[in-house]
Amino acid sequence: MIHISVSPGNCRFETELVFEGDKRRKVTIHGMSRCPHVQKLLDLLEEQGELDALKEATGRYSSSSVFALADRTVKHVACPVPTAILKGIEAAGGLSLSQDVVITMEKADPEP
Repeated sequence: MIHISVSPGNCRFETELVFEGDKRRKVTIHGMSRCPHVQKLLDLLEEQGELDALKEATGRYSSSSVFALADRTVKHVACPVPTAILKGIEAAGGLSLSQDVVITMEKADPEP
């Protein structure tokens, strides 16, 4: 089982994700989000049942069911949750190690 917490930034809509994978590289997702749009995405993914980790993690953006559903539900294209979902699928499906992914943002002062 893989657990991911997403702190998305300014919106402060925290998301908790849990992934369970099996030896066939099939992954199920469960999650809760304070964002109603992300929660709709999570509900639709849960309704789908098992996802094929190999197809999701190694395909093109256009062939990802996660990104296709996010396109219909999530209102902010820079939301990091769909990518976090794919990273969880990849790890739960045995296709990668579970390691933290970090985006650090710092505003630099302009040179004088």
